Amino acid sequence: MRGELSSAQKECILVLHQEGLSNRRIATHQSISESCVRYNLKKLKENGTMVNKTRSGRPKAMTLEQESALIARSKEDPTKPATQLKLDLEETYGHVASISVIKKCLSDWKTEMADLLEWRRHWKPDLKAAKWAPCRYKEKTLLVKSHFADETYQIMVYDGLRMWQEQCDKEQFQQRTKTLNPNIEAPLGTLLHHLQDSVSEENMSHSISKLTQKEDAVTIHMATQLEGALPFTWQFHLKEALHEESAEHLTTPLMSMVAELLRRQKELFRILKRKDAEIDDYKASGAKVSRKHLETTPFDDKIFINNMNESKEFGVLVDPNQSTSAFQESGQDLYRQIKMRDAFNNAQLIQEDSDEEYEDDLSGVGDAPTAPSGPSWRKRLPPSLVEAAQTGTNQSPDRVSPKKSPRMSSPGSSTQDTEMMRRQALEKKLAEEQTKLKAKKKKKKLF
Repeated sequence: MRGELSSAQKECILVLHQEGLSNRRIATHQSISESCVRYNLKKLKENGTMVNKTRSGRPKAMTLEQESALIARSKEDPTKPATQLKLDLEETYGHVASISVIKKCLSDWKTEMADLLEWRRHWKPDLKAAKWAPCRYKEKTLLVKSHFADETYQIMVYDGLRMWQEQCDKEQFQQRTKTLNPNIEAPLGTLLHHLQDSVSEENMSHSISKLTQKEDAVTIHMATQLEGALPFTWQFHLKEALHEESAEHLTTPLMSMVAELLRRQKELFRILKRKDAEIDDYKASGAKVSRKHLETTPFDDKIFINNMNESKEFGVLVDPNQSTSAFQESGQDLYRQIKMRDAFNNAQLIQEDSDEEYEDDLSGVGDAPTAPSGPSWRKRLPPSLVEAAQTGTNQSPDRVSPKKSPRMSSPGSSTQDTEMMRRQALEKKLAEEQTKLKAKKKKKKLF
């Protein structure tokens, strides 16, 4: 069974079709069936391209939920064999994948975690991964995040309606320091470190002395003290952030946090039901609770959710002034984990793209053919272009004298040269693909 045509072969079909060759002659030149040529030309007419649409592929043997449960149970007891893990999963989900699939899933997970740990060693967090810290100024509740480097800083502030940001470089920082604090002389790093402490969650609320807002700008006035009780003032000049930046730093991560919390809630419900089954088994064996107040009723997720919806705390959290409680200590940690994992996923995608580009570059290295390229292009071209191809290869390149202007070639000859270069590139591509196929066949014979 022949595989899918390569991009070079599809381009050859298109070129020969534009030259007016019949489907039968194109099939003969390309050593493929006439129905294959007809199919690709029909696809070109209907879709405007011969490239196949992305396929969904074979369905996964295990769902994402099953994989998560498998990994969780494997972490509970790393010595548990795959056969026992399969039986545990079948008790919850019914029929699951084979033992080999379970082993592969665990192996892939261990590899991914090893890559993640290695990546984290070299990862340098930026503003995206900085946590949001709640801050109160008079009756306003703000969310503040910042990132300080050796000579620069970035800060973002969300006031519940709009997002504000500032990026300050070395020159701007030094100039503003001289303007606001003319009597202070200190190293740049020392002042940046002090300013970083001032905008921390513990000190931000006490450091703000004034906040002014215009239509498209916000100025936050800070009043702090350096070592030795030296007064130090600062002003953050913030402008409104773009909607894309607001989504990237707040909206999208919050949606991911909600989705992750729902997933964790579902997993906790499952664990509680397993605990209830374990307690029932103890009671069936005659075990009793030594203290009456420790006894609990079987867990019901619907009753639990209904009780949460009717609780007083739920009504308080709905208040917009309490919305920043989502970024308490545990919420900040979850936000940071989500942004870190997002950065890791993006780094993996960039690495895959660079690997593909590198392989493409390697495929074009070297001018000398490494193996016979099969039938030449002159045999595949229509008769009308064979003569032009022959004359094009026998011509010597024009020599340009330094004292004379270069000869101007006619429009027809330049078109032929361009066409020949394109065809030679396609011939080279086909030759490399044939070499790769032969190499694969040799490997199969060896094994």
